[in-house]
Amino acid sequence: MTSILKHTCLLLGLLLLALLPVNAANLHGVDMKVGGDAYVRGFSKDTNNQTKDQGFANLVRVKMDFITQDKIKVSTRTILSGDRWDGDGVENAVKGNSTGTTAGDAGGNSVRLDYGFIEVPLPGQVYARAGRQEANFSDCFNTCDSRRDRLLLMKFMGNYVPALVYDKRLEGSDTDGGDDSDMYAAALFHIHPVHEWALLYATWHNEGNDNFLNNVHNFSPYYKYNGESFKALAVYNWLGQGSETSSTFGQLYPGHHHSFALKGEYRLTSMFEVGAQFIKTINGGLIAKGYDAYSFAVNNDPDNNRSNTRLINLGGLGTFNNDDEVDEHFMVTRLRAFMGPVTLSAVVGQARENIGGRQDDMMV
Repeated sequence: MTSILKHTCLLLGLLLLALLPVNAANLHGVDMKVGGDAYVRGFSKDTNNQTKDQGFANLVRVKMDFITQDKIKVSTRTILSGDRWDGDGVENAVKGNSTGTTAGDAGGNSVRLDYGFIEVPLPGQVYARAGRQEANFSDCFNTCDSRRDRLLLMKFMGNYVPALVYDKRLEGSDTDGGDDSDMYAAALFHIHPVHEWALLYATWHNEGNDNFLNNVHNFSPYYKYNGESFKALAVYNWLGQGSETSSTFGQLYPGHHHSFALKGEYRLTSMFEVGAQFIKTINGGLIAKGYDAYSFAVNNDPDNNRSNTRLINLGGLGTFNNDDEVDEHFMVTRLRAFMGPVTLSAVVGQARENIGGRQDDMMV
């Protein structure tokens, strides 16, 4: 009863804050901005074993940012509700939007933190962030809507932003420093309204035998063109040189594992747009599950707002349990019609997916 009362009071307080005009929420020199997002969606799909999965899922999130006069920022977002409708029982987490009771998935309808970090400005246009943060890179091809316990340092230099990143990827036993896993990364961003590009280098390290990414290296560049009528993306991802075989996962990314995508979209008229893309993986190259492959049945499954309709997952884990993963590809075209608040799309493509060492060729 006490827990229900706490959640009810928190919900009422957040809703009252959301009704305040943004410029009116200024308390003793602290600017407070409130926002959020919500949806309810229905879905129905036939799986590959000829069974049907259908139902509803919802998400309600409230975001609050606090900025002081000296530009120190505290940014938070709270999940008020975000689960697949599974009846009266509480089993699902917003992370999955599907039934799951494992330690990583369990959580249910509890009010919970999505992210929360502090950002501090330093001399020379340098900014430091610390806390739980969103992680996205290369238009969701490398990383998509992930959450990281992160230290971030970035410097603004005109159109260029170099950044240094440290992520705690796995915290093991409190009494054993060797079973932790850490990620170190350096990135360079070119911020431009038409020509956007970035370079990322990352590596993982742990002393024990509990994480399959030890000494794995990652290089990931991308280029994005944002023209008035034409938009394009070229993105590449390489992982390799992993040195450790985990007793749980086997050895992943020990050699050279590649993935890339070429995408283009042209606005024919104010109403119609045509797009096409080619996606390829070599030897189990990585593609984030949330990458926009045009079809909601292929990837389009961000880490922390999971899709209920994905049927195909392109992108592998290098070498899993000493079994070379087969190359994959996806060739697809899309036609979109923009009609006021409604957008219609028609997609057709051909895919080759690797499932458990078996290749499946299919039309989408």
